[in-house]
Amino acid sequence: MTPGPPASSFREKSSAVSKKNLINSDGETNHSPSKKVKLNEKSIALRRAKELRKREKKKAPKVKLNKIGEESVLTVCAKERKSIIYEDLRHLLSSSLLGKLSPDPNPRWCNLEKMEKISQTVVLIVEGLTLGHFSKHRQSFPLCKEIFLSRIDTLMPNCGHGQVFQELVEIPISDGKKKELLEQHGSLGKALEVESFLIEEERAEIYNSREVKDNFSRVKLLLSPLQMIDSKFPLPFKGAAYTKNYVFTKDTYAPVTSKSPMFALDCEMVMTSSGVTEVFRLSIVNEDCESVYETFIRPQRSGIDYETGFSGATADLIKFASKSLKEVQNDVRKLLSPDAILVGHSLDVDLEGLSMIHPYVIDTSIIYNVRGDNKRTRLQELAKMHLGETIQSNSLGHDSIEDSITSMKLVKLKLSKGLQYGDVLLGKLQDTGFDINSLGGLIPVTDDKIISENLFGHLLAKKSNAKVSIVASENTALNYEKFIPKQWRGNERISISIRKNNKAAIVKSCKSLPDATFSITHLALDDNHLAADQVEPTLDKVDQWIDQIYNSVAVNGLCLVIFSGSRESRSGLSFVEFRKVESINREQFLSE
Repeated sequence: MTPGPPASSFREKSSAVSKKNLINSDGETNHSPSKKVKLNEKSIALRRAKELRKREKKKAPKVKLNKIGEESVLTVCAKERKSIIYEDLRHLLSSSLLGKLSPDPNPRWCNLEKMEKISQTVVLIVEGLTLGHFSKHRQSFPLCKEIFLSRIDTLMPNCGHGQVFQELVEIPISDGKKKELLEQHGSLGKALEVESFLIEEERAEIYNSREVKDNFSRVKLLLSPLQMIDSKFPLPFKGAAYTKNYVFTKDTYAPVTSKSPMFALDCEMVMTSSGVTEVFRLSIVNEDCESVYETFIRPQRSGIDYETGFSGATADLIKFASKSLKEVQNDVRKLLSPDAILVGHSLDVDLEGLSMIHPYVIDTSIIYNVRGDNKRTRLQELAKMHLGETIQSNSLGHDSIEDSITSMKLVKLKLSKGLQYGDVLLGKLQDTGFDINSLGGLIPVTDDKIISENLFGHLLAKKSNAKVSIVASENTALNYEKFIPKQWRGNERISISIRKNNKAAIVKSCKSLPDATFSITHLALDDNHLAADQVEPTLDKVDQWIDQIYNSVAVNGLCLVIFSGSRESRSGLSFVEFRKVESINREQFLSE
């Protein structure tokens, strides 16, 4: 039998194990057992903190892009990428600030999850920067790229000082609000003169010798960008392949005003054997309902299916159609002024037939709402109801001159009667004998207060503890006081601060953020900042400013950064992200 090891050997091994247990990871001897206990306590606390942070992240608000948003992110190749518009940004802000109380529709490009957890809403506008600046100088934005995963291609309004700021805070009047104002003021024309209702307009108007007898500005009948999108008007969005070969009515446009000329347009179509509809006849009349352009257009494809009952096209007329579509497009471009307003009925169809794009349109199928729903009323019905005229009764087909004149008459009638005329949601259809109560569609109004139709007014009226902070640099050249509803001017809940330069504005804004429910920082870069030898240093600074603003936002606060385009380009960029729960520094935690 083999003898076992001596007892002294067991004692030596036991002693060695004990010493080994007292050695820490750095090779130093742990002389105190309490140190080990303390480390275990910190490890447990660390795990608990991580679990708490994980739970908080689940509760945190999020911006979740839907299909429209996903098609607009910069990760999509430029040829296939689409754009959201500046109005989409206001819908996001309105939802973030007011939730279910928002007067705007929900954003069409994203969903806000857990809106009730949003702590504040912060906006940084940088005028002069475009999508191109970011794309060409990505290396200048390391901090911005780390913070914002959602980078959205955004089509901005026609560039002008403060234009994006103004578009972000203006809110179109809802139908219910129109009815309330109609009851209080007798007409929307008078209501629009009440300073506490809408902000004062700063847009410069170009006056001419023409006398205009409208009862309210014709600008108020223009379709908004979202209305044009919903109504399928041809628009120059990236990714919209069908408009690739479309022609703009002008190379550049002037601001539209209350004295901008109106031209009514109507086309007649024919169907080719390939199943494609082509424009066959174009008629344009001026405000006096005088014909200023009339032509027959030679179809590009053969095999015409003469829809004589509608278009009035015959084989003989086709023979006399000498002009090509391209020649007609050039004629239209020469005829229209840079601020011209096009009038028509279902004008989207006519512009599509002409393969042309125009920004200023009034569509009688939309501004006349006789049913209280989104269905368009036929021009023939509107003519009978409002003008007492019978049109489109000729057995030889429709007359595009007659339709153009009818559309112009309907617009001029509305301009003479009032903004509410012809809309069942705004009161009786004046001079027609129709009672809207018999048709339904009214929205009961219970709020007797006048709420200014801009984002500031809604926020301050609906959120009793809300505070607004506006910080800007001097070169933005805006009178921000005019964007505040009259009844809130001078109120302690509003803070407006103008600084000498962009850097000073950022410093002031970061200090003001903790107290603000809604904060807007407005910066502007001039041509010197973006000169070839200065652009990269400038963008490096912008990246740092973005980082400073974001890190001053409260946890669960929404941060929106906007590059608002330039005089040369309306192609802008938007970054959106919520301020996340602070990460835990493990080494710092263990050292405490």
